Amino acid sequence: MAQNISFYVRMADTVMRFCVMNIETRAYMREYILREEHPAHCFCEISISEQDIIDEWEYMLSRKGYSREFVNRLPEYYFEIFALHRKAAQALLERNILVLHSSCVSLDGNGYLFVAPSGKGKSTHAKLWCRYFRDRAFIVNDDKPFLCLTGNGVTAYGSPWDGKHHQSRNTSVPVTAVGMIEPAAADLTEPFPKPEAFAVLFPQTLHPKDPVKIEKLKKLLSDMISRMEFYRVCATMNSDAPEVSFRGMKRS
Repeated sequence: MAQNISFYVRMADTVMRFCVMNIETRAYMREYILREEHPAHCFCEISISEQDIIDEWEYMLSRKGYSREFVNRLPEYYFEIFALHRKAAQALLERNILVLHSSCVSLDGNGYLFVAPSGKGKSTHAKLWCRYFRDRAFIVNDDKPFLCLTGNGVTAYGSPWDGKHHQSRNTSVPVTAVGMIEPAAADLTEPFPKPEAFAVLFPQTLHPKDPVKIEKLKKLLSDMISRMEFYRVCATMNSDAPEVSFRGMKRS
């Protein structure tokens, strides 16, 4: 049954108040919930309505590969979680923060982003890094990290929206390099032309409906691109694939 549930979270160093209808949604956010009942500084309040949930249900129905039978079997809180993600992402744009569909790995305290369309190997390569580098590496977020533009560059943050395998940590890491993943028969890492990066990354961001916010997103993404280094990572499943990509991207 729908309820009125409110709580404070800290995500990407930003305190927000979430008002939701399902207790399962609150449980999904548990690692980011603040213990303080009334924190001193709250950036914004985000409330989810029944219409927001319906909108997410309709959006999923419109996506290729999702049948009505499958979508209708999903619980209501599933749509609420993504409605919350959409609204939070739009609000955080005001703080120079965006969501990038990618997998972020921390290695020796430095962040590496792997970018590719769904099913093209970014999560697989991230896992190979963690397996190869062992205690030196961990996944910050396996699907939707927050990226923040600061005076020192770009910082990646974990978030609860972390993909089907739910791999993430509530932490942050400075972004050292971005790897554009391409499945290949041989491992190779080489510089990727920065002028071409926008066309690859923009489809992997969450687009607001407001034209003004779309322009802000484009400007923010362009500014981030200017502060990061990019590489084409042709990756196999070979055991030494992480070493090849790491050495290639370490030039940053």
